[in-house]
Amino acid sequence: PGSAPRWIAALDDPALAPALHAMHTEPEQNWTVATLAGLTHQSRSGFARRFTDTIGVPPLQYLLDWRMSVAKEALRDSANSIATIAASVGYGSEYSFATAFKRPLRHASILGIAWELRLLVDGIEPVVVVRFFRYNDGHVSIRISL
Repeated sequence: PGSAPRWIAALDDPALAPALHAMHTEPEQNWTVATLAGLTHQSRSGFARRFTDTIGVPPLQYLLDWRMSVAKEALRDSANSIATIAASVGYGSEYSFATAFKRPLRHASILGIAWELRLLVDGIEPVVVVRFFRYNDGHVSIRISL
């Protein structure tokens, strides 16, 4: 369908849909090509080839892009900590998440670097969360959550 992402059409492909569904609903899981291929009852190489031919990128690159897309939205739209967001997309530490987030991606112009300042009362719950974003295209945004 015209300009629709290629993965949308792949949702109707029984050889790819289970893997896409798993990546979309559980991005925090430690997915491998082998585990994704197992969900579709294909060999590892057959799955990887079909996925790449249909969607245009290899499965683990797609997963990385998906995770970064989910993380970008969460950083922009939620008051969750960076550590919480990192865990929700499969990263065990803020450092590993930040490393992946800064890595050049196919859509690098929409990704950037986020900093978070959490102001606490009695060290318990955040009262004010201030997030600063510097995108690769140079623009900066600030989000304040109370």
